[in-house]
Amino acid sequence: MLKSYHIVDHQLQINNGPLTDADIVILSDPHKKEQSTICRQFDLEPLTFQFCNAPEEVARFHQTPSTILNQPKLLVLYDFIPDRQRIEDQLAPVILIWDAGHLILCTAAATDCQNLLQEAVAQSTAPVDLVLALVNHWQDRLMDALLK
Repeated sequence: MLKSYHIVDHQLQINNGPLTDADIVILSDPHKKEQSTICRQFDLEPLTFQFCNAPEEVARFHQTPSTILNQPKLLVLYDFIPDRQRIEDQLAPVILIWDAGHLILCTAAATDCQNLLQEAVAQSTAPVDLVLALVNHWQDRLMDALLK
């Protein structure tokens, strides 16, 4: 699944135009064609999302090359999805790529992510602030699960 949004008056609104015009792009369990589309349209490395649903994905943070995005950052971390039964399935990679005007997310929990973003854009529309809000939420959720 691939959805894109504009932020208008601190609310998410569906983007019907080109993905590069969107403020936020959310991929959920993307198939190869969707991965290729995002990489091509944003000039990202073709392997960026190759392991997006695999336990082989490695947590990392670095700048990533793109001629479309302005000095984009890439962060891979893990979300804890409590609805899943096995711990191996509960820890799912999340890929975040952002610059000053765009945020691209690849997650197994798109609805949850969209809800979190809707709350976060009420406070700030800056992509880095949205990333921090998501990371804080995911970290809190993981810590709550570990402390039970």
